[in-house]
Amino acid sequence: MKMTLVITACALSAVVTVARTMPPSVLAQAPAEGRKVESVCTVDLKGELQVEANISCYRVTMSPGGVSPEHTHSGRSSIIVMVQGRMTEYRGSVAREYGPGDVVVVPAGATHRAENKGTTPVIYIETNIMAGAPR
Repeated sequence: MKMTLVITACALSAVVTVARTMPPSVLAQAPAEGRKVESVCTVDLKGELQVEANISCYRVTMSPGGVSPEHTHSGRSSIIVMVQGRMTEYRGSVAREYGPGDVVVVPAGATHRAENKGTTPVIYIETNIMAGAPR
């Protein structure tokens, strides 16, 4: 129940704005052309689940023609929920297109990039899970 509430709170970016920090793995990515990333919340799960972990959520807006450069999800898995527009994601030579309501799972260690080939902005909510060892 608590985990459900955390994820729901992160997705409701218009209501909840808890933290304005980004994990180093996100900050280390190359600058993205036509892409805006807004922190929605960061939750430390030490007290809730007795694990060294946190969940962070971001609202990402990618302008038409915008590109997210190739990067690797080191130490984090991501769940992306598409809200608006159509995004093309590339993992190696495989391209997939996603639209509103689609869910994209990017496991730790995956390398990918994305772009907005359309004429309307792409908006999605990205939830990153960074976990460590139980304490």
